[in-house]
Parts: sequence; structure tokens; C-alpha cells
Amino acid sequence: MYFRIEWAVKGIDLPKGHDQNYQKTDQPAINLQLYQPAEGREPNLAKGDWLGVVETEEAVSDRLRTKFAAPGTATPGVAAVFTRVFVLTHDFLSRVCGILRWRRGASNPTPTIVLHRVSWSDDNQKWSIVRHSGHLSIDFGIPIIQDLSTDLVDSIRQIVRDGISEPLGHELFNEAWQLRTLIPEVRL
Repeated sequence: MYFRIEWAVKGIDLPKGHDQNYQKTDQPAINLQLYQPAEGREPNLAKGDWLGVVETEEAVSDRLRTKFAAPGTATPGVAAVFTRVFVLTHDFLSRVCGILRWRRGASNPTPTIVLHRVSWSDDNQKWSIVRHSGHLSIDFGIPIIQDLSTDLVDSIRQIVRDGISEPLGHELFNEAWQLRTLIPEVRL
């Protein structure tokens, strides 16, 4: 089965018109499109929000597949599939955002990721939207200093393809930087 998880990314503050596309080709393959929708196209998003559309495929038994279209509360099997897909897509989006933070070389307030829309498909053509899928907010930091030149975007794509994550030292520095005013003891 195919899944499309759309995350609203608040406070990412990427340069307008710099839509991003990233892929993970080893299994499970993941595609990410990060873009700022045209004003009014997504009425539930605030001005300045970005949309991270993450698509992947998950193996689902024929018996369980029939339960996706059933009305009412999701069965435990369906809920387990969605949980795996949420974690997988969030982890990929978070990793890409960490690389963006690292390669752009700055620190800023932590953006928020909010679950926006969930869809599934048997054939990757006709999509069914999951109603009342709930909301999940996850925070992470993405500094905005360096412009997204073609070379930088190519470099980020290569890092994502190679499975590399933001260096631990950079993550720790940014965590300390964000906590410096809340907990003075962690200042560098």
C-alpha cells in the first residue's frame, strides 16, 4: 500500500520559491516534497507555513488492506500500520530538516511540524483521505542563514541519498543554543 503523509511545517522560513525534493531510495523508499503552497490553496495553513509531503510504500496483508476502507474506528492492525508510517515519514522529514540546518550553518527558533493530512492508496493513483486522523506536533530546529544555492541543494540531496544525518556535535550545539536562555546552566 502507498501512503502520503502531509506535514505542516511552521517557522521553517526557507526562501520563497525554493521548493525542495529529497529521496531515500533504499527500502522502504521515501519521497519528500517540501514547498510553500500558493496563498489560499491550503486554507488550513497559516501564511508562511510550508508543507512537507512524504510518500512511502508499506507492505500490508490482503486481509488488513480491506480494513482501511471500513468506516469507524481503526482496527489495531490499521493503527499499527499508520504508526509505523508516521514514525518513518517523520524521521525522514526530521533528518532532512536537520541536514538543512547543518548545511545552512545557523541557529534559529525551532519550527513545529503538525500533521496536516493523511492519505492511502492501493495503486498509487486513486487516493483516499483518512478522516479524523488526529494531530501530532513535533518540534525541531532549522536555522536560516545560508541561501539555498544550486550547489548547496545538490549537496543536501547527496547527503540524504547517502543516508547521512546531521552530525551529533551540531545537534548538541543547537540544543544548547536553544536552551541557553531557558536554562542558563547549559550555556556554552
